[in-house]
Amino acid sequence: MDRIERAFDLRVAKALNRVGIPSKHDVDTLFAWLDELRA
Repeated sequence: MDRIERAFDLRVAKALNRVGIPSKHDVDTLFAWLDELRA
């Protein structure tokens, strides 16, 4: 990925986070936690 694309992705991710939309990492963490609870 080039530098401009990385900068764009980072800015979009920050904007989404500010309005309360969770990141992929947040969702993955939640699913892992739910899997542990079900075990």
